[in-house]
Amino acid sequence: VHPSKRIEIQQILNESYTIDFEGDGFVLTGETSKWGITDSTVLDLQLELDGKLLEIIKSPVSFKNRKHELAWKYNLTREKHQLKLKLLNPNSKFECRLNDLILFDKL
Repeated sequence: VHPSKRIEIQQILNESYTIDFEGDGFVLTGETSKWGITDSTVLDLQLELDGKLLEIIKSPVSFKNRKHELAWKYNLTREKHQLKLKLLNPNSKFECRLNDLILFDKL
């Protein structure tokens, strides 16, 4: 599996975000932290693929524990997919930034 395309998103997740793509896998980059924040708050993100729940992502806002990749999934069937991310516990002090969707294809 190798990266084949990068889709720039560059937006704040307010409630939900949906994107259609075609590929064998994906990585969704982004973050819920800001530099220097050590708060113990964790934002919960619901990840759906093709209308099915994949997981509830626990994303810490602390810069020491943050995730640079919010979600990923490989070994998908090569077809059109729909990815949906929903913020389950919005917090006015913190935000979830969506950066890029990196698509993958099999060699």
